[in-house]
Amino acid sequence: MNFNIHITFKFHYVPNLKNIFMKTLKVILLFLALPAFLLTSCKKEEDPPPEEITYKSPSAAGRTTVVDIPAGLTAKANGGDMNASIAVMYMNLANAISGFATAFTIPDNATVENKKSSSKVYHWTYSGYSYWMTYTELADKYTWKYEWETPEMPRFTYIMAEELKTGKGGSWTIYNPESTSSSLWTYTWSINASNAFIANMSWNEGQVVSTFDVISNADHSGSFIYKEASVKQAEINWTPTGSGTYWLKGDGASDITGSWS
Repeated sequence: MNFNIHITFKFHYVPNLKNIFMKTLKVILLFLALPAFLLTSCKKEEDPPPEEITYKSPSAAGRTTVVDIPAGLTAKANGGDMNASIAVMYMNLANAISGFATAFTIPDNATVENKKSSSKVYHWTYSGYSYWMTYTELADKYTWKYEWETPEMPRFTYIMAEELKTGKGGSWTIYNPESTSSSLWTYTWSINASNAFIANMSWNEGQVVSTFDVISNADHSGSFIYKEASVKQAEINWTPTGSGTYWLKGDGASDITGSWS
């Protein structure tokens, strides 16, 4: 898959931004393309007995996006506003975490290797790769441990996740296949008493840690903040009607602001 993005910026920081964005996006797409997500289909003939725990995916895996980009901001970016385009890039980068949701799908031809009263270990293979999903149901939460093994790499934990049984909070940790003891992504989320969805994501690439904070309110207003090494680089806020404002860190004192309706 080839991505060709041609953008010219007037600000000194922008070329560096484009390089960082493209490098990060390339790494994310590489991991999303790993064969860990290739599944085969085969209709199961029998359902597990009622007394056994039944596998379910995290509810957060059903979200196609973490942050819903306002249509007005997208239109402004598509209309040629380069600063709006940068804001949309940051939000799309945060949404890349949604691509890992497919990892929680168990293929129908998976077998159960180990079955206990509160957990099951599912196992399947594909083209020389082996996969395991350990699903556990505790008193207050569900947990998932997704492991895989390649001919070149021994079995390792790729994703750890948990979710409250109330459906009001959870977390994912995606580990780096190239450094299996360190996390590549962390994703935590909660739903508060006002039914606002609150999420924090952390992307770790070498020495640079980028964070994304999202608030999506029940009335469709919200906010988004992006930071690099704890320094805020962008903040976007929008109203229930979809209008909003953005702020971008510029070169020195020349910060950038804009709005859309």
